Amino acid sequence: MKRRLFGARRAAGAGLSFALLALICGLGGLVVILAFGRLNLDIFKPALVSALQQRLGPAYRLDIGEMALERQNHGLALALQGFSVSQADGRRLI
Repeated sequence: MKRRLFGARRAAGAGLSFALLALICGLGGLVVILAFGRLNLDIFKPALVSALQQRLGPAYRLDIGEMALERQNHGLALALQGFSVSQADGRRLI
């Protein structure tokens, strides 16, 4: 019984070590990507536009061109290109 419990603890420790190593490698990769350029976040654009559109209501229309995470002088920033807010009749506000 003790032998089986020792094996389960050892497997759990190995799994936790692997998860921690994967997390460290992932964060290291993110740091390298941000050190040399931008991280493109266009995959999240539909969710962001949908959430903001719900807050604005049907009287306004929101458009976002390109979305990226980039490093600037004062830290990380969400860079939005082609951001515009229009009224339903097409008049541009921002």
